[in-house]
Amino acid sequence: MKAAQKLTLLLPLVQVGHEAALTLPPKQRAAMYEAIALVTQGLDEHLHGHAAATAQALREAEGHQLTFAALLNQSTPKHS
Repeated sequence: MKAAQKLTLLLPLVQVGHEAALTLPPKQRAAMYEAIALVTQGLDEHLHGHAAATAQALREAEGHQLTFAALLNQSTPKHS
């Protein structure tokens, strides 16, 4: 089966995965985009690249958010 045929068959699955990812917490959303990147690897360089970049960006953003929350927690005065 040619790459174009495989992509045509997989696109509905990729679309459902994308739609489902939007409802997930960041960690699971990143995993979904990583799976999309895996599925589209070698079939569509743009979808693959953007899915992989999205997964990485979500992981980085979550890390920054957690770091910010920890820093904020450390700098917030504790009331007795």
